[in-house]
Amino acid sequence: MYEPFEEWIRFDFNDVWEEYDGKLKLGLYFVQTKDTTLFRKTDIYSSATIQKARAGHIKHRIVRQLIPKYTEAKSMFKLVIDKILEYSKNDSKIYKLMNNMLSGMLAKTKTTTGKYQINSD
Repeated sequence: MYEPFEEWIRFDFNDVWEEYDGKLKLGLYFVQTKDTTLFRKTDIYSSATIQKARAGHIKHRIVRQLIPKYTEAKSMFKLVIDKILEYSKNDSKIYKLMNNMLSGMLAKTKTTTGKYQINSD
């Protein structure tokens, strides 16, 4: 998160999966492969992961692509992480927890909500 390989992807409601056009761009890709050295077999992967696979000559086939309309700067989380380190006084017990929570929130794919009421009873 501190020094990512590519800009951050930000998807819009109207971004849709489409057939792979043969050009690797910043985005997500549905990849068919049997590889388990870098990939977890057939699944969805980022363009950075696919670049690494190509450099390592790992066999794969891209089927679909999801290209974002918007991106964010690579340095987007740098300031936040620097502040976490500053406030935690470089205590690894604190900053590791905070950084892991931040990355966990980014990877979250589901959320639940509820309507709650509190009274004096």
